[in-house]
Amino acid sequence: MWCGVFVLVFSLSNLESLELRENLIKYLPASLSCLVKLKTLDLGSNLIDELVSYYTADPLHSIIYL
Repeated sequence: MWCGVFVLVFSLSNLESLELRENLIKYLPASLSCLVKLKTLDLGSNLIDELVSYYTADPLHSIIYL
């Protein structure tokens, strides 16, 4: 199921904010870096152990990861 959701999200090239809170996500695909206008990414309350550096590149202003 997640694969289809991520494909849809990645097609939204003007997306500036993405909330993925409380979805039991274990990892994020590298293609997330295609969201070049993304400014805020909320990953709170998921199962992610670590974020790879390409997720923290500009223009991303904040990552919420609790």
